[in-house]
Amino acid sequence: MPTDLSDKKYWNQRQNALHRGQQPPSELHFWEWMPIVLKFVSDYAHSSFLELGCSPGDVSAAICAKVPLRPEGVDFADTSERYLTQMHLAGVEGAVLHRCDIRQFRPARQYDIVASFGLIEHFTDFETVLDIHNDLLAEDGLCIIEVPNFRRIQYLYHYFVDRRDLQRHNTDVMALNVFETFARRSNHRILHLDYCGCLRFWGVDSSGPRMLSLARVLFSRLVRLSASLVGRILPSDHPYLAPWILYVGQKRSKV
Repeated sequence: MPTDLSDKKYWNQRQNALHRGQQPPSELHFWEWMPIVLKFVSDYAHSSFLELGCSPGDVSAAICAKVPLRPEGVDFADTSERYLTQMHLAGVEGAVLHRCDIRQFRPARQYDIVASFGLIEHFTDFETVLDIHNDLLAEDGLCIIEVPNFRRIQYLYHYFVDRRDLQRHNTDVMALNVFETFARRSNHRILHLDYCGCLRFWGVDSSGPRMLSLARVLFSRLVRLSASLVGRILPSDHPYLAPWILYVGQKRSKV
């Protein structure tokens, strides 16, 4: 049974769309989980930092621009060179790109920080991908994983407006107990595990007949505008509303 819900074509198209500004902007204020990440990463200044599925490099660049690290990235997309470009534009020099599938990545070392942002949900066998994070992580190292939360109200939006992309995501991984199990299996101390962010939506399927595509785009704009207003008064970090889940764990030393 195949374990990939995405392929090179998907990532090339997605990253080209991001490059043209067709997706939400990648400023720090959009990533509501970024302050939490920076809080923990700041204790690992000047350490080795590996991002799995790193292209186009926006997240690594944002982190390394705030905290001095020794960054490396792994990505198999044809557009993966954008990781190095983005790091350079952020003033982060010395970044290293390993252009390969993360499952074929065999470094001669482990890393102080291993992270991924929007990666593991693209696999049916997500437990194997989680274990790759731990295998690459040094003792006392920091494991950071962010996934979207496409369940509940988020699921309804994507089902009606962006179903093709929803099918590229494994919603089974979008639950806190998945990461609790991972932490026990990997001997991690959980530093942070929670839903994150206020109500917001992104993505729309613009394919198909023109009228149908236009209807989805207009409906999407209406829903996202409403969410931007209502989200200010609804509770943030709520499992039914929050658009992300963030896990931060520390690998315990062997006894």
